[in-house]
Parts: sequence; structure tokens; C-alpha cells
Amino acid sequence: MRYTSIIFSFLTLLLSGQSKAQNVCDENDKIIVTSRVTPINSYSLIPSSNVGGSMFYCSDFMNTDHGGGFQLDYIDIYEGGMDGYPNVRIGGAKVGGSWHVGDKAVVGMPVQIKDIHPDMSFTWLSSQTEAWDVDDKWMSSINFIFDINGTETSEPDNAQRDYDLVVKAQSFNFSDDLNDQAEVLNQKMFFFARNTDGSLKPYELTLDGLVYTYAIRYKFFVGAGDKDDKAHIKLIPYGSNGAPPVAKINVKHLIATTKDYIQYAAIPEPQLSLAYEKIAGDNTWLKAIAAGYEVYTGESTLRVDQFKLYPEGSNTTSIIDKEERQLTVYPNPSKGLFYIKGAVVDRIEVYNLQGQLVSCQTRTQEINLSFLIQGYYFLRINMSNGKVAHRKVQLLF
Repeated sequence: MRYTSIIFSFLTLLLSGQSKAQNVCDENDKIIVTSRVTPINSYSLIPSSNVGGSMFYCSDFMNTDHGGGFQLDYIDIYEGGMDGYPNVRIGGAKVGGSWHVGDKAVVGMPVQIKDIHPDMSFTWLSSQTEAWDVDDKWMSSINFIFDINGTETSEPDNAQRDYDLVVKAQSFNFSDDLNDQAEVLNQKMFFFARNTDGSLKPYELTLDGLVYTYAIRYKFFVGAGDKDDKAHIKLIPYGSNGAPPVAKINVKHLIATTKDYIQYAAIPEPQLSLAYEKIAGDNTWLKAIAAGYEVYTGESTLRVDQFKLYPEGSNTTSIIDKEERQLTVYPNPSKGLFYIKGAVVDRIEVYNLQGQLVSCQTRTQEINLSFLIQGYYFLRINMSNGKVAHRKVQLLF
């Protein structure tokens, strides 16, 4: 069962019509990943030895036109906390025991923050199946690999990665407390950007008239060795709107936001000075960006369907193709019966705002949701031509 993942709409988060079928291929085209590999220039797949199951990709979903992607058929075999973070990484990566620098002509990295192209962006699409059992626990996220102390071509030293940035996407059995932790607990303390009245100051992203909100959390470590010099920033989605599953994220805008929002968090000294010193410095190198899953327990199928970087941006006016634009769901809102025109439908999946699959129908141009409770739902519409469209509908009695 797929969760409707996060879309960011003004980092320029835009609904992307580069809607492709899920990362599924025939058995003869499956390429199993057992160690770090770089199938295409500056796009690497990074498995984890503690993660059970199998990770694979197909040629149709790992090429220069499409970008990178993979499927993880996950089985929990590791007793403890997080098993690992299998991911597709754009930019530099350690493969075969050696650090391979990203090809700047292809992915725009390595690059110092001050020199990031203002339109650098990436498209990110992920999906999941059979990932909602009571014992399943996972989180999809984007991770930025920065290097404050290194050179353009040096391998980032994990012990000295003092600026971390994570964007949380969909997850299951994985929650983040939205309260500040001003006292040190388990060697950690964290603070959220807030308004003067104490409410969360959201990073607001607007798409098709809907506003999506993300809390910005600043985490610090105390008594944790090298981590005491680290500032860890995480964007956490909250609110009732949910999010469509395709994201287009403006890299420079997102990084700048992490520094701008420091002023809105009640960070004490010496952590406040640490934040201003470490976060988004002009000369800090951006070496890579990764999209993957933190996996913990259960058995599930987890996919990164597409992850592609545009070093100088892309023509966003051409992203949404003709079929996607013409597809209409009406009436909306409705008391239960919705009609679909503008495309031949092969399959419709309906998700609630918690990302749970609540209905599935095939080969129909209408769908009846009158059996569900009033509220908002997401439709994942698989068209007969193999493309996928996403629509948000309201059930209103």
C-alpha cells in the first residue's frame, strides 16, 4: 500500500507530470544490487549490509533520461534500531572502496553553496506496497551530503559532517515530536522555528491552492563526542492536507531556508552560535543528495520510482504533459460519485490523509466513495498508456 508522499511546492515544489509507471520491470531486466554501484554517471545505488531482503533496479528506471531509482523488498533481519538507509545518491559516492567525485557537468556537484545555480532542482517520486502492517516501520527521506572542511574533490569525513539536512517524506509507525526539547535527553536537544505566540512557524508550500506545512527542527548533541559540533536540521511535514507524491525541489532555496529560520527558534548558547557557524556557510561544499529509506522493522516493498537532478533547473512549463493536464475529476467536492474524463483509466487507487489505501477499482471512468467518511482523499489514477496522474478530492455529505 502506497503512502502519498510529500511534495514541496515552493522550494519550487511543483506537481510534476513526469508521471511514470512504478519502478517495475520484468524478471529478465532486474539487476540485483548487493554492493555499491554506479550504473550511470554520478548516480549510485547504496545498499546496506544490515538490511534484509533484496534491492534491485531496471534499465528503464536507471538511465540518463529518467534519473535513478530502485526497489527494496525489505525483510527485517537486524535486531536493534535502524537497519540502514538504502538509497540512490546523486553526486559523489564511495564505490569499490574509493571516493568518486560527482561529474559537475552532469549533476552540478560538487559545488560550494554560494555557487549553487539558483534554479538547481530535482524531481523525486516514491511509492510503497504492503508497507502498512502493525510491525512495519520505515521513513522515506532526502539527505543532503555537505562538507564544511574538505576540498572540492575530497571524500566527506562522516565524523566531521557538521551540517546535516534531512527532508522527511512519507513514513509509517514513525512519528516526530513537534515540541521543543530544551533539556538534554539521550545526549540530544532540539528546537523548532516558531512564531512569537509559540506556534510552529511553518515553511508553507502552496500547490493548486492548497497549503502544505513543514516544521523546521534544529537538533544538537551534548556529550556525544564529534557530534557535539553538529547542527542537524530536519523538515517535518505536519497538518491535515497531506501531499501529492511527485516533488520538484529547488535546492538553493531549501538550503537558504535552513539558515533564515534559525532566528525563529529559541536556541540557547552555545548552540545558537554553533548553528550560525555551521549551517549553510557560503564555502561549504554540497557533495551529493540522496533519496532513500530508513528501515527498522517488518516486511515491505519500498521504491524510489524516480530521482533526477537538474543542475540548472528545467523548463517547468513543459513538465506536466498533455494527458495529465487534460484529466479531470468531477464533481469535486462530491457526495460520493466522482467521474473521470480526459484519459482512459486502467486502475484507480484511493488513499486517505494517513496514506492508507482505502479503495481500489479497475477499468472504470467513475468511482463511488460514498462508503467512506467525509473528508479529503487522494486518487492515484493509472492510465491505460502507463502514465500516472494524481488528484485530491473532497467527500462532502
